[in-house]
Amino acid sequence: MRSPEARSNRLPDRLVLAGFALCLAGSSLYVPYPLRPFHWGLALFVLVLAADRSWRAAAWNTSLRTPLIVLVLLLAIQPLWIVAQDRYVRYAIYLLIGAVSALLGETLARRQKPFLFLFPWLLAFWFITAYFPVFDAWTEAQRFRPRYLLTGGVWDNINDMATVLVFANLIWLLCRRRLSLPLFAICWFYALLLNRRADLAAALVLGLACLLWFMDGDKRRGRLKLLAAWALATAAAMALQSEPLHLVSLPSIQERPLAPPAPTAPPMAGLAPAAGPAGLAPPMAPGAAQVPAPAAGPSTSLGNTAPPAIAPAPAGASASPAPAAVPAYAHAPAANVLIQAKDGDESTAFRARLAMDMIAEWRTLPWWQWLTGPGAGQLNLIWPGNKAPWASPHFFWLEMFFHIGLAWFALLGWLVLRLDWLGRICLLVAGIAGVAPSSMVYFQPFWLFLGVLAAGIPRKRAVTTADPASAT
Repeated sequence: MRSPEARSNRLPDRLVLAGFALCLAGSSLYVPYPLRPFHWGLALFVLVLAADRSWRAAAWNTSLRTPLIVLVLLLAIQPLWIVAQDRYVRYAIYLLIGAVSALLGETLARRQKPFLFLFPWLLAFWFITAYFPVFDAWTEAQRFRPRYLLTGGVWDNINDMATVLVFANLIWLLCRRRLSLPLFAICWFYALLLNRRADLAAALVLGLACLLWFMDGDKRRGRLKLLAAWALATAAAMALQSEPLHLVSLPSIQERPLAPPAPTAPPMAGLAPAAGPAGLAPPMAPGAAQVPAPAAGPSTSLGNTAPPAIAPAPAGASASPAPAAVPAYAHAPAANVLIQAKDGDESTAFRARLAMDMIAEWRTLPWWQWLTGPGAGQLNLIWPGNKAPWASPHFFWLEMFFHIGLAWFALLGWLVLRLDWLGRICLLVAGIAGVAPSSMVYFQPFWLFLGVLAAGIPRKRAVTTADPASAT
C-alpha cells in the first residue's frame, strides 16, 4: 500500500500527463479565447517544474539544453535588426512555446512515465469531431465537409490531422520500439481517404521500414499482421473514396528568360506610373501608404496560422480622406522561373514556387544572417494565388532557417549523428510528413515528437531522475 507521501508525489506526474493530453487536444479550439488547450497544458508543465524538484532536475539535464539556450540567445539579439516587430514578437512566442513543448516530450519520455494509454482516447476525440457535422462550427472545419467524409476535426485542417496521425505513430514507435498496428492502419486510412499525399508517402516509408527492419519477435507473423492491417485500411479507404486520386502530379519548372529592360520615359502629366515587370508595382515613396491584401491560408488565430500583417477596418467605419501611413516591408525576391501546375494541382505548384522564392531570398542574405537568420517571422513571401504578402512558406524545414539561421541545420545534423537507426528513420518520416502543413512552427505535435526523439539519444553519464514514488 502506498504511503500518503508517495500518493502526493504522484500529483506532479498526473499534472504533466494532463498537460501532454491538452497539447494534443487540437489547434482550433478556444478555452476560452484567445487561449487554446496547449496553452493550459504547457502552463501545467511549467507549474510542475516550479514546484517539483525531480521534474525540474530532469528538465535541466535535457539533451536539448544547448539547442534551447542557443534559441533563446538568438531570439534575444534579433531585435537589433528585425523589421516587422509585431511578427517578430508573434513568432518568437511560437518558437518558445515549441521549445517548452519539446522539453515536455523529452522529460516525459526520458523518465519513462506511462502516457501512451492516452492515445486511444485522443484518437476517439479527434475522429468524433472529424466525422460528425455537429462539431464543424466548434472546430471551424466546415469548409471540408462538402467534399470529404471526414474533416480535420479539432486540428482544423485535414493536412494537419493527417500529420498528427503520422507523429502519433512515430511517438509510439520511439517509446515502444514497435509499430502499433491499429494506429498505423488508422493513419493510412485517413491519409488515403482524403488523398493527403505527403502524409501518405510518410506512412508508406514508415510501414516499409518496420516491415523490413524493425520487426521484433516472430518476424514472419509480425509482417503478415502488418500487411493484413495495411490491406484492410487500404480497402476501407478505397471503398469510401469520393474523388479520384492524384498521387503524383509534379509541376513543370523552367527557367524564365530575362526580359531586356524597357526604355524609360518621363510619365505624362496626370498619369500614374506604370506597373513594373511581372505585374509588380513600382517602389512607393517614403511614407506613402500601402495596404497589403489579406494573408492567404487557413483561418488566422493564435497558435494556428500567422494573421495578416494589417487588420481590416471595422464594419461600418467611415472612410478617412487621409489614411495613416502603413510601413511597407520588402518581400522576398521571386525566383526567375516559370512553374506550370499539372492536372490542375495548384497546391503543389504553389509550394514549389514558395520554396524557390525562399532559395532566392537565401542567396541575397548577408553572410552574418546565415548564422543568425533574418529573424523570427521576418520572411515576407508573396502568395502565388492572390499576391498577398506574408504568405505561409509551406516548407517548414527551410522556413526554420529564416527564423534561427544555420543553428536549425546544425540541430538536425546533430540528431542524425546521435540517434540510432530507428530514430533516424523516424526523423526521415517526420521530414516527409512535415511538408503537409503550411507550417509547423506553431504545430505542437511536431515539437512533442522532437522531444520524444531527443529522449532516445544515449547519455554520456546516467542522470537519476526517477522519483521514489515510482519505485514503490
